[in-house]
Amino acid sequence: MFKKKYIIILIIFFTFNILSFFPLINKHLLTALIYLKISKNVIVENSIDQTLENLHNFIIFNVDKNLDSKFYPVFDKYTYNSLIDGFTDCSGSAAIYLWILMFLNINSELVPLYDSEYKKSPHTILSAKKNDKSFIIDPLYNFTFFNENLDFAKLNDICDKKINTKQLNLLNHEDYNFFKNFCFLKTSSMRASYKIPSFVFTLIRYTPNFYIDFVIKNSINVKYYNNNYLKGRIYYIIGKYEKALKAFHKVQESQIIYYDFFEGIDETVNDYEINNLKKLSVQDLAIYYKTLINIKINDQLYYGDFNNNHLHMRYLNFLQSYNLQTNIRNIVK
Repeated sequence: MFKKKYIIILIIFFTFNILSFFPLINKHLLTALIYLKISKNVIVENSIDQTLENLHNFIIFNVDKNLDSKFYPVFDKYTYNSLIDGFTDCSGSAAIYLWILMFLNINSELVPLYDSEYKKSPHTILSAKKNDKSFIIDPLYNFTFFNENLDFAKLNDICDKKINTKQLNLLNHEDYNFFKNFCFLKTSSMRASYKIPSFVFTLIRYTPNFYIDFVIKNSINVKYYNNNYLKGRIYYIIGKYEKALKAFHKVQESQIIYYDFFEGIDETVNDYEINNLKKLSVQDLAIYYKTLINIKINDQLYYGDFNNNHLHMRYLNFLQSYNLQTNIRNIVK
């Protein structure tokens, strides 16, 4: 009897260790664990509105758009790498939304918007559904569309500009130029979320946080054993701000290292694009994220200066997204 218990304990021990370090050799599993952790951080049980608000807030603090391409070039990348970069375009942001929504058990799909001739797609949005509630997310501006009754707006409502008047006024003030494109859609979507079987979803939703944290910590400590910036970035993404600050502090104390824009790239880059890029130090990036962490911790915006213009412009871009979300949140409440 004792021997049987001993064997069972050994099996559990080795299974635990294998699962704990498998993400080191499988990027999809590490990606899934990080997005699972994010979903656990943003979800508010029985409140889709608050969950979506938290989701938009996460994206605003983690995924910048419309930045100077000389300092922040956007390439086609695996969603994990786009998230680590912290900057992308509307399609890349939509893919990040899609992954998080999937782990929130919300079905979603990427929907390209076209011009009147269906030749060009200037924008991509997400169409999502949770139980009997359908809603539209703009992944570039980070908000959900509402109608006059503060219910979720439909695609046809947005095409006709029949959305909440106060929200419409806010978007007009932001020079939102995509309303007409909501009238020109194709029947097929660009990409849809994977359908997770209900029993699998139940299993992963009840995976304890301490285990997720343990696996992610061990994975990044080995994967990025000599890269404190990427350690700090991932700790920041999963909400471990004290560990992120410690890692970023080590970055600032080390010699100047430049960020690798080409990590995880899925396209061929020509010499002109490479030669046009400006070097971006991880020390500058550490300063930027330490600023955002202080905003998170103290719930107070930063109004000081940065050492260089591209960080200052990036922060102004963040403030624009942050203030728009705050104003839309005040409408809903």
